[in-house]
Amino acid sequence: MADIVLAGEAKEDFGGIASVLNEANEAIERIEVEITDSDFLNALGSRYSGVIISRFHEGDLASIKAMQTIRIKKPALAFIFISDKEMPESILTLVFNEGAYGVLQEPVSSRSALQLIKQALKRSKWNMDEISRSADLKVLNKKQKDRIDQLETNLGRAVDLNEKMERLIDFLLSDKSFRTKSVKILFVSDTPYQRGLLMKLFGGMGFNVKDVPSGEEALDVIKSFRPEIVVSDLELGGMTGIELSKEVKGQKGYPYLYFIILTASADKVNFILSPDTFVDDCVVKPSDQERYHEMVAKVALGILTP
Repeated sequence: MADIVLAGEAKEDFGGIASVLNEANEAIERIEVEITDSDFLNALGSRYSGVIISRFHEGDLASIKAMQTIRIKKPALAFIFISDKEMPESILTLVFNEGAYGVLQEPVSSRSALQLIKQALKRSKWNMDEISRSADLKVLNKKQKDRIDQLETNLGRAVDLNEKMERLIDFLLSDKSFRTKSVKILFVSDTPYQRGLLMKLFGGMGFNVKDVPSGEEALDVIKSFRPEIVVSDLELGGMTGIELSKEVKGQKGYPYLYFIILTASADKVNFILSPDTFVDDCVVKPSDQERYHEMVAKVALGILTP
């Protein structure tokens, strides 16, 4: 059974990505069923890990819901979408926030495509290992199912994509069950004022919070504190936030840890979110406390991202 699946109708052309994988001698399997089809889960059979590559059609949000539904049953699978057009920022944000591992735009670059797929395979295997060790899989599945149901309700009521995003974030931020001390957040910043501000903001919301001034100290605290979310400055004086993310998620194997980078420069966002950084999300530092609502939204999404 191949670890890489190309999913789509028989007429779907995966020529570019298939050529890249064949040239790299990667084993692939073709499933001629759309992921939005109710038979797709049956077509997957006993496969519980691996990479699913599917085409994302412009304006089609059904693929996002289908991905989430599939991951309720098979949460270790990593999804990569292929698009023949550049995705709008709002769509791209929604795709990643809802759990996709990556997006490839055609024509694909052989090197970057292969790198992304291999990283997705590694992440899927880590996820499977974590699930195998977890006694809380039923709780995880229940959380995901509840999220799908509520997401469907919010998206169904919305008129356009911006409203859909706003409704989704409003829902996440209004759900009191996720603002409890069972959710652990670690803040990493060499600026005492910023650490104090974040500790006060999120501690006041009921989260279980800790802070450290460096990436080196964060490595030790992550082992003992085991946070669900890490929020780190990009620049820390010693180890950078990206180096910390690579060390923790890329080598230590904490696949469910959601990693958010804070940066003062909007120009660095694309670099920070590139696949090889293992960073899940990025927030441009606000200039005042009022604008930390974006941070709250990112954390809420992080809590619900398996």
